[in-house]
Amino acid sequence: MTEQDPYILQRDFQASCRLNLQSYLWKDSLGYIIHPTIPPLPANGHVADVGTGTGLWLAQLHSEQQKESIRMDGFDIDITQCPPAGWVTDNIHFRRWNAIEPPPSELRGQFDLVHLRLVMIGINNEDVPALVENLSLLLKPGGWLQWEEMNNFDNNIVTVDESTPKTAIAELLQWMTIGPKERRKGNEYMLHFPIEFWRSMNC
Repeated sequence: MTEQDPYILQRDFQASCRLNLQSYLWKDSLGYIIHPTIPPLPANGHVADVGTGTGLWLAQLHSEQQKESIRMDGFDIDITQCPPAGWVTDNIHFRRWNAIEPPPSELRGQFDLVHLRLVMIGINNEDVPALVENLSLLLKPGGWLQWEEMNNFDNNIVTVDESTPKTAIAELLQWMTIGPKERRKGNEYMLHFPIEFWRSMNC
């Protein structure tokens, strides 16, 4: 991956509002922050949020756990949307890290839980193996990876009148599924994910 920021959306005030609303909707829709099959975090646990955005997922997790002893680290290629240190609890920290690059040695094997959400559109074919490898390097033995993505493959367009043009909404749906036109040749891996397995998990 080049040094160019792979993020295809904006990082302004409105984008931060969108990310926060999205996080609240996600939590309310699923009914959990940590997947219920994942064991409770230990009192001195260590959690990573990769692609942390505004850091809201960590704040939600802290509010749920109510344990200052659980260290929570948010990583992103750009942390300008994260709150300053004085606005979060002492156990929440943010730092820059491009997850396509190998993690620093001090982060390897340190985390009980690694979380990431909605990163597929920003990742190209050639970067997928490195991303998965780097995420696994963060985990302690027996640690958990919670990776959340939207199932856009099952979306469909419904209109009141069949004569209504669907070109624009079809393009938006394609964008949500495999990214913008100029990047689709690099995102074909999304079309080969085990969708039937995901559906069978019902989560």
